[in-house]
Amino acid sequence: MTALHPLLRAWPLALVLLAFTAGWTVNGWRWEARHAAALQAQLDARMKAEQDANAKSAELEARLAEERKWAIETARRLDRELQNAAYACRVPDGGVLILRDAVAGHPAGKPDRPVP
Repeated sequence: MTALHPLLRAWPLALVLLAFTAGWTVNGWRWEARHAAALQAQLDARMKAEQDANAKSAELEARLAEERKWAIETARRLDRELQNAAYACRVPDGGVLILRDAVAGHPAGKPDRPVP
């Protein structure tokens, strides 16, 4: 029998080592693909949530702008109406006397002199 070179006798070991390395590499690729898919799903969910929040925020801002516009217009109309002469409150002469007496410190409802 002829003696084989030591590396030629170790070919089954090299084949096992090559198969293990190939399997390990392929399994790593599968794990990375699964991890990348999960990350992409999370990214998509976050983007959708952000778009929903932006849409609701824009809707709220539009509604608030409409309410501000309505409040300003209502305040203007109210000011115009209050300046109308029909709403001016004129105190009668008797009421003016009662108010002046109250300011002077005379109690209202009690006569200053005896009633005959």
